[in-house]
Amino acid sequence: MTILRAGLPMLDALTALCPKTPAGFLAMKRDETTHEAKLYYDRVPECRGKDVVIADPMVATGGSLIDAVELLYKKGAAKVMSLNIIASPEGIDNVVRRHRDLALFVAKIDNALNADKFIIPGLGDAGDRAFNTVE
Repeated sequence: MTILRAGLPMLDALTALCPKTPAGFLAMKRDETTHEAKLYYDRVPECRGKDVVIADPMVATGGSLIDAVELLYKKGAAKVMSLNIIASPEGIDNVVRRHRDLALFVAKIDNALNADKFIIPGLGDAGDRAFNTVE
């Protein structure tokens, strides 16, 4: 399962690794004022009793990941794992505090979050970078 649209580039590799595994999608957008994630699209296949992998390149505050994990457990997932490229220490702390059972795999932990809750140094908007839509 991937968080749209930033996680889409990660999906090709996961699909190649597990070709018979169905893919699901959650679309979330962060409210830039409250910094909270808002779910606006849920297309997750049946996951009752199954292990689910979330692909999302960044964990900033952890809000999107926390919400995604909660949604998957409500749908009956047996275990949830998260694959992330970059995370902030604050985001990891928030996620682990809420979901101690989550298997969280992060390639790089950056320094911190800035006042706008963006990862420093980070990489900018992962979706914009992947699809060349930077303004």
